[in-house]
Amino acid sequence: MAALTLKFHLAATEGKPVELWGSGKPRREFLFAEDLARVVLWAVDHYDDPETDISIAELAGVVAEAIGFEGDVRWDTTRPDGTPSRRTPAAKLKKRFDMEFMGIGAGVERAVEDFRENFPNVRG
Repeated sequence: MAALTLKFHLAATEGKPVELWGSGKPRREFLFAEDLARVVLWAVDHYDDPETDISIAELAGVVAEAIGFEGDVRWDTTRPDGTPSRRTPAAKLKKRFDMEFMGIGAGVERAVEDFRENFPNVRG
């Protein structure tokens, strides 16, 4: 997600299109650090699931919207997609600990806000 945030930010500020590798079809699931911290704190005090993964193309759309990018996205399908699916234990944690986790939209908004506050000190 950090790479997408940087790519879309630079493209938005330079008025250029974004080129991403593969087709965007592989899916990833994200567990935000704040949610993990809440699980750890809950576990200290107290001692499977709906699909929450999204495709890379869907994530690119969310990041582009959060950045304010309105240009073209070009998928370089000559490049590899990578692993078709990569899941975190977020769904199992949600079910086991009866907690609501941050949605992808809110998580991306917070990540973009942090990115903007710290740019250009981020690594690219």
